[in-house]
Amino acid sequence: MDLLDRYLQAVRLRLPPKQQEDITRELAEDIRSEIEEREAQLGHPLTDAELEPILLRWGSPQAVALRYVPGRPLIGPLLLPLYWRILQVVLLWVLAPLALLAAGPAVVAATHPWTAVLAALGQYWQTAISGFAMITIVFAILERIQPDFPARKTWSPRDLPAVRPPKRDELSRTGSAFEVVFGGWFLLWWAGLLHWPILGITLDSSVQVAPAPVWQTLYWPILALAVSMPALSAINLICPWWTLWRAVVRLVNQVVTVILAAWLLHAGTWFTVAAPTLSPGRTADLERSLNLGLLIAFLWMVAITAIAIVRHDLPRLRRLARVHPAA
Repeated sequence: MDLLDRYLQAVRLRLPPKQQEDITRELAEDIRSEIEEREAQLGHPLTDAELEPILLRWGSPQAVALRYVPGRPLIGPLLLPLYWRILQVVLLWVLAPLALLAAGPAVVAATHPWTAVLAALGQYWQTAISGFAMITIVFAILERIQPDFPARKTWSPRDLPAVRPPKRDELSRTGSAFEVVFGGWFLLWWAGLLHWPILGITLDSSVQVAPAPVWQTLYWPILALAVSMPALSAINLICPWWTLWRAVVRLVNQVVTVILAAWLLHAGTWFTVAAPTLSPGRTADLERSLNLGLLIAFLWMVAITAIAIVRHDLPRLRRLARVHPAA
């Protein structure tokens, strides 16, 4: 029964992950028992129209989930995956690299470099904690303003989403949209269609920061990767489930990312600084500090990507190859 499957799926998504299977199985058995009794009375299998009143008596998916798991978490299972993903992007991929790049000039300009390093770390943690708090508050509010079905008298089982593939092969459309937007932005910037001063920075009228030659050497490989990643996310946005070929493309993109980062690390220099008004030693210190910040950012990116390959991409590829060998 498609309507029952949709109802059970809606309840399941609102349950804590560790309890989803057991509670959904128990609920399905109880509802099917009631359906069998009704079918015995009518003498024929129930239609969707005859099944709908039974589901309405059981209550909305959210109300049923709350009966099985009393209380309401700060951020429920429905929003938790997106919450962790946005936290990861903001704290690890946005704030951390920007803090590292910003700390370099401050360290060079300071009389006591270690004091400047500690001040930069303190500023990062202050910003990170503020970002964490703001994101958590937003998601907590979203959790509270989700449709409160117990208070609605007009909800209908027919409005429930269609049955999706198993959760392990399911993708978040919101996460895919997030990747399309940021990946598309990077692609436009890298292709020169969007101007944003990162690799060519004027710190003031006398200090010019320019990209090292390695960026030109790797221009086309990075461009190809910048096209492939948002393209895959766009496909995932339209068809939000993993297939074998998409898992392969994702893994290739991750491996290429590590290879390009390793190539960049081998270059050793990514920025050159021209500062006619500064002494040669001061200019060299500034260039060294900027490159040190980017070195740490590269190492961070390699570590995060390698962990993602080992923990997610390879297991997903093995699972899909086993379950869908011809996908």
